[in-house]
Amino acid sequence: MAKGSVKKSTQKTSVLTTQKSPEENKSFFKKVTSNKVILILGILIIIAIIYLKKDLFIVATVNGQPISRLSVINELEGQAGKQVLDQLVTKSLILQEAKKQNVNISQKDIDSEIEKVKKELEKNGQSLDQLMQFQNLTKEKLNEQIKIQLIIDRILGKNITVTDKEVNDYLEKNKDVLDKNKSQDELKVGIKDQIKQQKLSDEFKAWVTQLQTKAKINYYVKF
Repeated sequence: MAKGSVKKSTQKTSVLTTQKSPEENKSFFKKVTSNKVILILGILIIIAIIYLKKDLFIVATVNGQPISRLSVINELEGQAGKQVLDQLVTKSLILQEAKKQNVNISQKDIDSEIEKVKKELEKNGQSLDQLMQFQNLTKEKLNEQIKIQLIIDRILGKNITVTDKEVNDYLEKNKDVLDKNKSQDELKVGIKDQIKQQKLSDEFKAWVTQLQTKAKINYYVKF
């Protein structure tokens, strides 16, 4: 009988010790309420962001039916994904090779080349802005393209030569279709540059193929 009394008393004491004081209960409920408020505010902020930046998820609606940005991306990937990916891989290889060979292209170099392009276009009654608009180019994208071109020219151009014989042969073969308003000297300058660019293009294809063969390229998507 005495043992039973001791057991009951122990259980009662255990229960009493787990009960919280009014102050502790008040602090506990305040903490729970605060957490709920934070959660609700977080949800409201997310909803607001989705509404204000809905163009990040939806690009159009047709009679109320949304077209998601993801569906556009998937469509573009299906149509030109491999081509775009190959271009990005090639650009990465070129930039890596430029770093290996310590080829540095400054903004001054890029601006100087852009000025040359502007002058050449103006001679033909065109403008750089028109060209950029036609090709849907931003200033940043143009700078990037010019930089890549200058890197290629620095690395491969030094090994390319154009002889007077090549220029004269081209001039003779194409004299009927060349601009009659230009002098022989002007034509020769243009022809020399054209032949050089063709040789550079052929050299570039072989060079990129070599870089791709040596590089470790892993593809994680299939087109």
